[in-house]
Parts: sequence; structure tokens; C-alpha cells
Amino acid sequence: MDPDVPDKHQHSQEAQTEAERGSAPLAMDATAQPRPAHGSGPNLHTPEKKEKSETTPTVSDGTGSESTGRADPKISRNTATPNKSRQKGKSKIFVAPSLSPSEKWNSIYSLDDARNGVWQKPTLIIGNLLLAQSALLVSAHPHSMKSLAWLQAALEAPARKTVWGHFPTPNVNTTLFIETEDPPWLVQERIRGLAKGLGIREDEQISGFNWACPGPFDLVKEAQKLAELFGKLKPDFAVISTLQNIIPGRDLNEQSDMAQVNKTVITLARMYCPLVMITHSTWDKQNKRALGTITQTANYATTMHFEKAGDQVKAILDSKLGSEEEKFELHLETAEVSYLDNDGVEQKKQEVRRLIYKPKKSPKKAKVEAAMKDLGDSASAEDIAAKAGVSDRYVRKVRAEKKHGSPEKATKPAPEPSGMEELGG
Repeated sequence: MDPDVPDKHQHSQEAQTEAERGSAPLAMDATAQPRPAHGSGPNLHTPEKKEKSETTPTVSDGTGSESTGRADPKISRNTATPNKSRQKGKSKIFVAPSLSPSEKWNSIYSLDDARNGVWQKPTLIIGNLLLAQSALLVSAHPHSMKSLAWLQAALEAPARKTVWGHFPTPNVNTTLFIETEDPPWLVQERIRGLAKGLGIREDEQISGFNWACPGPFDLVKEAQKLAELFGKLKPDFAVISTLQNIIPGRDLNEQSDMAQVNKTVITLARMYCPLVMITHSTWDKQNKRALGTITQTANYATTMHFEKAGDQVKAILDSKLGSEEEKFELHLETAEVSYLDNDGVEQKKQEVRRLIYKPKKSPKKAKVEAAMKDLGDSASAEDIAAKAGVSDRYVRKVRAEKKHGSPEKATKPAPEPSGMEELGG
């Protein structure tokens, strides 16, 4: 359990405790009930009554599906219901300690708790981009197609069970896209073009796709309204475009201004649905993060930055869980259409159809091969790595591929560290 991402049930209890004091920004009521999250740990909701229940904990089969049973929030570490050992072909039951306000500090974990898996790994909602009960921060300059890309994602995920034709979304049935900048007619035009590009027929109903254009609002003050909306629609993920339009009067670079915003994002993502937050920002190459407080990205399990170049977008991905795809590209597909102008004269224009995933071709291998040629076959992996600007592990991998003739026959070295350190390679 990542210490940077607080537990959703702890937030639920904090929200209730603050509500009793009359100061909670996100109070829970009957109109805004949290939805069960995708495979993201024991599904604990504090009941009004304090007697213990014998209900069954959440069960995950590793594919994103769960049983309908819920773990009782009063189960303590000494419960008689043990963690069942993982067996081949069988699910594992996860039982969590109590997280009630009076007992949550008694929930101290041990090495055996970690070994037995008290908390299960979150389900992947969008491939390795978005996890259950978490948030994704997407940054780019204005007009870099980030909102367009994620509008497509919200439509494509329930309609075609993929995002950008690549990242799988098998558990996504309902989505919500919230646009705070562009007018409804413009979003509508984009949706029409994207539907054509995705091959969605005119008579094909995609009931799980929802969109709204409320204009600017205050995320902290209107969190309860968002909670009610999420509780009503029950989206598997929601997109908010953009962060700048929902933090009025707050300085993006001031921790004191953004702390409550970040807490609200985490609370909504944990209690209702995963969030994709879009922000206008350049990329701080030195610190390798979007603009904002240094702790802002710590609140997001995954970050993504877009750089537009003509009709394509270069994406940089960084995940706390690591990712095999740290760089990829999205290519924009358009179609030429005819229309009549105000004078009745036929004109032609380009309409958006879709963004399609393309793998990023890394120049690292070419650099290694060039360094090997310059230094000779007798050069050490460390010398070649220093000249090519890559890790010596990667050099050994290239050498093994060259020796055996193909990557499939080569002996795989230890995996390289994930993160942002190899992005310049």
C-alpha cells in the first residue's frame, strides 16, 4: 500500500468525522453513496450499527471481477477468518484490519500481513495507465490534443473495450467526460467525428458513455455535487478537463492552496471512481514533472505528459507500479469532408476521426550498435554503456540478441529499473 496514496476507507471515515464537526468538504449522505471499486482492496464501508457481521470479504479472481460479498469493517487482525493461501486456479480472500475511527491506529501491519496479502493490488482500469481507486494526471500545453485524446478514451473504452486501439479496458462499461472549457457544440462535433473514426454505427447505442459541459466550477466547494453525480452514473472512470478551471483563487504552485484540492481528488477517486485529471502545463525536464507543487504528482498513481508535433502526440508515462511502455505516440487520423458555406458554395475541410496508438521506436539500440562498432568487440559492457548513454544491462541484452540472432532466442538479463531515468536514452 503506497504511503503517498491514502486508503479510501480512511478518507471515508475522515470525511464522516469532519462532517460531524461541520467542516467536511465532502459530506456523505443518502444521495451520494460510494460504489464498490474494482479489485482495489477490501471493500470496507462503516455501517451505522456496531455489531460484527459474518459477511464474506471481497474476492478477486485476478481478472477484475469480484464477488458481491463485502468485508466487515469491524474485522480485526485477530479475526478468526484467516487469509486463504493462494492456490493455482483459485481466488484469494483478503481480510483487512478494522479502519473505524476509534480503531484504525490499531491496524498495524506485519511482515506476514504483507506476505499473505492483506491488501490486493488494484485492478487495471485502462491497461497500465489507470488503476482502480487512483488518479492519473495528464499534462500538456494548450491545444496539444490531450482533451481530445481523453474524450476519445471515454467513448472508446465502453464501446470498443480499448483506448486508442491499444490499452485494454475489459472492465469498463460506463464513463463520464467533464469539459469545463469548451462549449457543448464543439464537444458534440468532436464526439460525432470520433464516433465515425471508431466505426460506431448511427444505430449503435453506447449507453455507458456520458459527457457534460458545466463550465468552470470549484472542485473543493462542489465536491458533494460531483459525488452525487458519480453515485448516480456509477462511472468506471471519469475525466475532468481541466484542473486550472476547477481551482478558482488557488495558486497551482502553493502547497497551502492545493492541499485541499489534492485531498478532494484522492477522496473522489477512492470512494467513487478513478479520475483522469487534465492540466495545462509544460514539462519540467529537470524535475521530470508537470508544473505545480512538488507533492502534487505524489497524489497521482500515474502521470502522463503530451507533446504535440504536427498530427501526432508523443506521450511520456510514469507509474508508481512501473510500466513497460514509458514512451509511445498517438497519431491523429482525419477525413476530408465537403460542406456548403453561407453562400451555398461547396467547401472542403478536415474532420477529426480518431487518435491511434503507435509504439515509440527507441534509438537506444542504434546507439549501442554504433558504440560497439567504434570500441570493438572486446570492449566491456560498461564502456559501451558509457559511450551510448544507456545501462550496461541493456548493452548485454543487445549483445545477447546479436549472438543468438533474435530477441526470442536470447537469454534475458535482469530487467532494467523502471521510471524516468532512461527517457533520454
